[in-house]
Parts: sequence; structure tokens; C-alpha cells
Amino acid sequence: MNLRPACSRPGRRAVFALSQILLALALAGQAQAWTGDARTCAVAPTLDPSQPLSIRTAVAAAVCQRAGQQRRSGLVTQSQAALDRAQGRRQPSLSFDASVGSSTEVGNTQALTARLSWVLFDFGATSAAVRQNRDALAATLQEQDADVLDTIADTALRFTAAQLAQGRLDAAVLNLRTTQDSLAAAQARVGAGAASVTEQLQAQTAVNQSRLDHARAFNEAVVARGALAQAIGLASGDLQARLDTDDTESALALQAVDVRALVDEARERHPRVLAARARLDEVASRQSAIRSERWGSVGLGVSAGRDRTTTESSTRPEAAASLTWSIPLFDRADREARLLDAMGDARVRESRLDDARRLSEAQVWREGHTLVGERRALRESRLVQASAEQALRAANERFRLGVAGFRDILNAQSLVTAARFQASDADARVRQAQWRLAAATGRLGPLGVGLAR
Repeated sequence: MNLRPACSRPGRRAVFALSQILLALALAGQAQAWTGDARTCAVAPTLDPSQPLSIRTAVAAAVCQRAGQQRRSGLVTQSQAALDRAQGRRQPSLSFDASVGSSTEVGNTQALTARLSWVLFDFGATSAAVRQNRDALAATLQEQDADVLDTIADTALRFTAAQLAQGRLDAAVLNLRTTQDSLAAAQARVGAGAASVTEQLQAQTAVNQSRLDHARAFNEAVVARGALAQAIGLASGDLQARLDTDDTESALALQAVDVRALVDEARERHPRVLAARARLDEVASRQSAIRSERWGSVGLGVSAGRDRTTTESSTRPEAAASLTWSIPLFDRADREARLLDAMGDARVRESRLDDARRLSEAQVWREGHTLVGERRALRESRLVQASAEQALRAANERFRLGVAGFRDILNAQSLVTAARFQASDADARVRQAQWRLAAATGRLGPLGVGLAR
């Protein structure tokens, strides 16, 4: 897929750089389908073990099965509640009191009072508290995104591991058929007196070795499918369906890789980095709120009511209004201690932000170059497989014509067997490298445009 348009050099550079950042964003229109429900798990997929399973369905099921998802959702709810409380401080408070009493002096008493209190100005303390809680909510959401991202990456790797095991099993089946054909040819030549029994025994040994490889590949496939089934909420032995390759997976494989551009993207946009930055902003807002406390607050108070006693023939209305500036005078030591604590917390969070950036950079650099190398290895492995299969066909033809011995066929079969396993492994390693790189960038390509709200 060529993403370089025919335009001026600066424009071409800009578009090409953008195309590299979009390595992990293969289909932008699918963002909501992959990540919108991932947070809330509003629509849990219905899994039918007998139907083909796509990586899209597997990921959705795994996210809904993750126990940490519910815990993180609870933390998000708590953060939202704290933000609502902070915003509620800007609203007036209204209360209504009603009382009935009895006294030997005045007899029975009845009182009704309504009171309105409103903090008109607090020198930025409420605004800082709102910002602090908003930053805390943003950090919690980004941490939830990072958890979802880890789940998606783990499921994708389990899925590709199952694909790898299935590919090795398919190669083992093909190798077994090849050795069985060679055994049949050797038996025919022995029957015609054109070959020795030794060659037939060698062919039988090759068949037995292929059966051993097939048994091992079958067991690996069963284990890999069991691990995937557990991740998506099925019993270990229930997943018997075919694993489908997503079209967007193939589209991602065609994207060019500019590791440096992806590193820059991950350093700024990975949910891990965004969460650390939001935590740092949260503590900065907390410092502002503490500094604002020294000036107190200006509030308005209004009350109105009526009192009635049995010794009076009429009720007595009462009303009052006040404008108050309340300034704390003797809490400097406590306020400075809390401010010092917040400043120390800010240094800790700055270091965590730096660690998050370094970790994202290291992961993208490693996985990006790994993907480049695995793609190159896949191309070479396919060439090796094609050459080995061509050599086997030539050896079979020479053996049929009687100008080659059976040992030439065995040698060619060994090369084909190794080449098929190698090509299958290389294909799966490319898929796994793609998903690891996508997870390292913080935006899983086939899963959409990151974890956007």
C-alpha cells in the first residue's frame, strides 16, 4: 500500500510521516466498534464454539471477561462522583427547618425557617478543586484504556499463537502426506524389483517421523486453543472452530514502518503516558487549591421564617441576610505542610511521566525493528519453501526415472519439512510482531483509532 501522494516535497514528507503514525490505525471508522464498548462492555459477544472465530470477536469477549475491567469501572464511577461533588460547591445550598416545642414560660412553640447559603467567591479554590477532580477522572479513564489495551494485546497474541499452532499442524499434515506418497512409490519400486528393501524401510522411517511431528503439532494446537478459550470465557476444550484471519490484519501487514515516527507518537499519545500526565496535572491543581485557601471565602447567607407560640395571638415573621468574608488565621502550618506534601507528590509524578515515556519509547523501538526483521525473514522463508518444494519434485521425478536414489528423496523431504515449519512460524511471528508494535504505540491498528472517547 503506497501512501505517498504526488505532491510537493514538504507536503509529501508530511503525508508520509502521517502515514507512518497511522501504521496502527488501519481502519479509522472502526474505532467506536472496537473501543467504545470495550470500556463499558455494554455488548458482550455471544460465542458459538462451532462457528469460525475472528480476532475481533475474541478481543471483545476477552475484555468483557477480564475481572479488572469491573474494578476499573468502579474507580471511574468514584472519580466521576468526586468531580460532581466539586462542581456542586459552586451551587447555592438551601435548607428548610421545622420545629415543634413546649416550654413552661411560653407554652407550645412552632417554627418554620428557610435558609440559603452561597459561596460567592473563594479566590479560585473551587475552580482548582474542579480541575483536580477532572484531571483525576481523566487519569482514571486513561488507566482504564491502558488496562483494555493490555487485554487486547494479550488476546491478540493468544489468537496468533493459536494460528501459529494451527499453521504448524497444517504443515505437519502436508509433510505426512508427502512421506506417505514417497513410501507408496518406494513400495511400488520394490515390488517391481527396481529398489531395495532398505529404501522402503527408509521411507517407512520418514513416515513414522512425520507422524511424530504431527502428534506434537496436534498437541500444541490443542494447548494454544485452550489458552485462547480461557481468555474469552469458554471452557478449555470447547473451542473447535476455525480461526479466521481478519482483513484488517492483512491491511496492517502492508503498512510501511517508520519506527522514529511511531516512537514520537507513543511518547505523547500512549494511554500510559496520558494517564501519568493527567496525574501530574491533578497534583498541580491540588497545589492551587491549597494556596487559595489562605484567603478564605466570601459567602452570602439569607434566612426567613415564622415563629408561633401559644402565648401570642399572631405569628412573628423573621428575616435576615448577611455577607461574610471568612479568613482562616491560624492554619498556616497545616496548609504549608499539605502544600509541601503536594509538591513532593508532583516530583514523584513527574518521574512517573518520564518513566512512562521512556518505557513507551523502548517498547516501540524494540517492537518496530522486530517487525521489520520478521517481515524480511518471512519473505526469505517463503523463498526457501518454494525452492525446497521444487527440489523435492525434481528428486521424485529423477527417482521415478531411475537416475536417482531414494536417499536423494529423503534429503529433499527433510528440507521441505523444515522449510514448511519455518515458513509457518515466520508468518505467525510477523502477526505477533504487528500486534506487539500496535500495543506499544497505544493504538491497536485493526482495533481502530486508539482509545478515543
